[in-house]
Amino acid sequence: MEYGGERLKEVLLSGEIELAASLLPVSEDFEWQDVQREPLTVLLPAGHALSRRRSVDLVALRELPFILFESGFALNRIILDACHRHGIEPTVVARSSQIDFMVALAATGMGAAFLPRMIAEQRKHPSVARVPLAEADTEWHIAMIWRRGAYLSHAAKAWLDLVATTRGKKGT
Repeated sequence: MEYGGERLKEVLLSGEIELAASLLPVSEDFEWQDVQREPLTVLLPAGHALSRRRSVDLVALRELPFILFESGFALNRIILDACHRHGIEPTVVARSSQIDFMVALAATGMGAAFLPRMIAEQRKHPSVARVPLAEADTEWHIAMIWRRGAYLSHAAKAWLDLVATTRGKKGT
């Protein structure tokens, strides 16, 4: 199933699925296994004044419109929580679940988009500058999650073993 993180947690809790990928932190209802940590990157039009900086914080971006994921995506919560810590209420001009579309919107100058560094590097665009976001508590930390104490099938355990051997360690 492809949903935003919040919807995935709902279907996981209902028992419709056994495992889900989610950004951390998660509630005590879940156990988790680390997959990947990445800093966030701001996507700006290549000619924008901020595009030449070594890094940029949210205060510097406060006047720019934001291009965010659809409302159910946990990455939005990370970005918006960081904005609110600075007293910033960003203007959101577009929401999408399509990364390539978000990159294209940033290329046109519509606003600033935010992606984990790894994904931003995979979606290079000649008209988009990728600038590290210098903001505390905005790391993209993805994990495999499951209901605390739930039975996991052999297939689910095999998936977790595969993730553990290639990426991370188990956590709770």
